[in-house]
Amino acid sequence: MPCSLRGTNIEALHNPTVGTSIMSEFLAKNLLGDMSLVSANKLFKSPSGLIFECIGIARAMPIKIDKTRVHLDFYIFVILEFDLLIGYSLEKLFLEFFSM
Repeated sequence: MPCSLRGTNIEALHNPTVGTSIMSEFLAKNLLGDMSLVSANKLFKSPSGLIFECIGIARAMPIKIDKTRVHLDFYIFVILEFDLLIGYSLEKLFLEFFSM
């Protein structure tokens, strides 16, 4: 799914069953720089079965999906299987955005 984060076009995965959005540490360092992260005690089990510990949360990151700008929290993991995963129902996100 194409999207834009901080002016950079990115191809994101979408899986609403995950229930949270995830960003790779590599992408976070490249796009967020020295932005402070909120500490978190979360684990992520990748599709290959590896378990990763969260290194922090980037709060309320503005992301543009299909010309709609929403703010999502991204859990940051040292993971190489993907750069960005949006784990929310897009229909629900867009409904919340348009009901504001």
